[in-house]
Amino acid sequence: MRSRIGVEAALGALWSVWLATAGCCGGAPLIVDTDMALDDVRAIALLSSSRTLAIIAVVTSDGSSGARAGYESAVRVLRALGLDRVPIGMGPSLDAPPPPWRGLSEALGWSAIVSSGPGTQPAQREPPADAVSVIAGALRDSAAPVDYVCLGPLTNLAQLIHEKPELATRIARVLYVGSTRPDPTPGWNTLRDPSSTDRVFGADIAICAFDMDDPDVLRFDSGLWQEVGHVESAAAQLIYGLHRDSRVQALLRERHFRAWDETVPLYLHDPAIAHPEPFPGRPRGIRIGAVDVDAARNAYLAILKQRRSGRP
Repeated sequence: MRSRIGVEAALGALWSVWLATAGCCGGAPLIVDTDMALDDVRAIALLSSSRTLAIIAVVTSDGSSGARAGYESAVRVLRALGLDRVPIGMGPSLDAPPPPWRGLSEALGWSAIVSSGPGTQPAQREPPADAVSVIAGALRDSAAPVDYVCLGPLTNLAQLIHEKPELATRIARVLYVGSTRPDPTPGWNTLRDPSSTDRVFGADIAICAFDMDDPDVLRFDSGLWQEVGHVESAAAQLIYGLHRDSRVQALLRERHFRAWDETVPLYLHDPAIAHPEPFPGRPRGIRIGAVDVDAARNAYLAILKQRRSGRP
């Protein structure tokens, strides 16, 4: 773990500014940027369950899933969650080889829930909207500053900053699952598109980087999966159904999955699960390097058990 000398003093003034602009516990509306891996879907399900959060747009990037496949999966996920009206945009394809796990990410276990509801039907939104256009429209239309939750590579946000820098001022903060160079272990999202990460981290924008090591992250294991299955909500049942796939079950038995991306909604729900520290070299940056895994597990189930009074 990195040194935490002077953390309390450094965070005092910083946190007061962020709470004034972004709202306590992430009360600002959200844009979700995702490459649609399984932990992305779990994170989106958690974000959709919170009474205090509102997803106002979703855009997909080329990462764990390809840009097109991720877009089609996002359409089905939002439909299953009752968020059909949320705009969805598709980012560009990258000139990079696919990761070894892409086949699993793109399959997403749909066969395991083929009879469970409309969210499993083929995507119908044609043609896909451009990601930057969707982000720009959401930022312009929002009455309040927007939190930008990035669960995959920062390709789309970097493009927005390059093409429409004036709209970046509408972003309250970026919550990014990854770190940046010269960090020796910046994370897969950063390594997928390092130039975009450099552009975003070089901009005048508040960033909360979720930069955690394996032992410091909640495991999404068979026990947690079974507990999720007992929750009677669309979000919980989507998570449960997707993980019934035989390939996913094998990974659950191996304790393969960790709640990397879910840490963002867990932190927005209860900031006390983590201990932020200043991000080196960024006056408007903080880093989440570890979470209290027991508190995170409790928060996971608490979010899914919330009953929303309405949908955005």
